[in-house]
Amino acid sequence: MDIVLIFVIVSVLLIICGGYLLSKRLSKESTKNILFETEKLIIEYSFEEAYLIEKKSRKELMHACFYGDASCGLIDVNNDWAVIAGDYLSIWRKDKKVQCIEGEYLGDIRDIRVKNERIIEILTDPWSENSAIWELDIATLKYHKVRDFDKYIDSEYTDNIDW
Repeated sequence: MDIVLIFVIVSVLLIICGGYLLSKRLSKESTKNILFETEKLIIEYSFEEAYLIEKKSRKELMHACFYGDASCGLIDVNNDWAVIAGDYLSIWRKDKKVQCIEGEYLGDIRDIRVKNERIIEILTDPWSENSAIWELDIATLKYHKVRDFDKYIDSEYTDNIDW
């Protein structure tokens, strides 16, 4: 085969494949959902992937992959830290490496909330017999169980959990 013909065929295939991949990327980006946002940062997720993004630059500060969707996220009011949760916790702190906490105690996280500027509370699966409320110190990443949470065991699923 003529070298020019091979070049033309390869070029056409690259153009076709490149267009297909770009369209897939754009369609994936258009399906992102927002978990939490401040004026500077936003936590988005699409399918099993979640991202902490700097709004102005669109710079990715954290990327986390979950088994299932991310269930919740929080960003500090000063944009100094962020947490994305699902089957584990992914924690971003300004000027530090992203860290993950996973294991039998902090798996299946249903919700998180701020207790104070340094402590967050974590609710694990409220329908599980192991459901509990935990506290995590963002600065040290030490956590402890506050109490069991059995209010929703044997109850029907609901999106609104009172904890």
